[in-house]
Amino acid sequence: MSVDIDESSPTLTFNLALSFKGSELLDDSDDDDNDPPLEPVRMVKIWRIALVLNDKQHGAGLSAKHLASFSHHPFVTHLYSLSLLGSHVAFTVFCSENTKEYTIVVDWARTNGSSSKYPMRILSRSGGSFSMYLLPNNRLFIVHQYNITLYDYSAIEEVITGDVLFGTPTMPLWEVKLENIGHQLVSQPFISSDSHTTRFVFVTGDAIHGIVIDDDSKPGGQPQIVKLMDTPFRFDSAQLPRLGYRQAVSTTGGSKAFLMHYSWPGEVHDDRLPTFLTKIYSFRTQYTSFRPLMDEGSGRVVFSSRANPYQIVLDVALLYK
Repeated sequence: MSVDIDESSPTLTFNLALSFKGSELLDDSDDDDNDPPLEPVRMVKIWRIALVLNDKQHGAGLSAKHLASFSHHPFVTHLYSLSLLGSHVAFTVFCSENTKEYTIVVDWARTNGSSSKYPMRILSRSGGSFSMYLLPNNRLFIVHQYNITLYDYSAIEEVITGDVLFGTPTMPLWEVKLENIGHQLVSQPFISSDSHTTRFVFVTGDAIHGIVIDDDSKPGGQPQIVKLMDTPFRFDSAQLPRLGYRQAVSTTGGSKAFLMHYSWPGEVHDDRLPTFLTKIYSFRTQYTSFRPLMDEGSGRVVFSSRANPYQIVLDVALLYK
């Protein structure tokens, strides 16, 4: 699932991309008695979601409008990541036919329903990519275990696939090597139309870093990487943080939850410290939490666990607002 918020809308509005395995008829026969069996297919659907207001101009619900849908290539067996931005959607997949990994970019407005034959741009990847994101100006940001890369996907030839996927060898605009980094230790993209940059927050080693990518990045250029704060502990699979633009939340050992605050260089600060760590909750019992959820705008944090039937919701806005 991937969400693309419409920042120009006066009310909550966003496009939603869903990738799932469903079923469809093998042909378009209208004869109900002779319908062929259903065959599972992997599909992508794009929806337009908007807030519905009542007579008092209060939120009363959400509306959903289906915009597009298309099938994945028949040999796609696994989908690792999905990114939606504007009229394009990108996904990283594994192809069972030739055991290779590809990142595919599709203009969803030009797809033709359930068919798996539509224009696409295919980037062949040697294994190990963790996640990827579409950025403004036809940029594609890919995170690997030991490096990050930026591509201009408009430079990749557009093709309509046949029976076998193939990728186009493409040089990145730039590549930066990093200490061991995992896909769950990278934030969502924070796109700024004012500064014409996109920022990410990520964790390597014992520090939280930020990366600033210009919308007009040129070949051979380099992004700006800044250290935001030292981390009080190393994160592992049992305590993955949720990284926001200025805040992050994490649990430690299933017993305590922490809020970390950091600042970007050059930004105006109030009278608080540029960085601080605050314990925000102590669980009464050992609480093996999923990765926490955080809405940085409202200050709400949610902890949930497979082993517990309840969720814990905290309002931590007063700690940083």
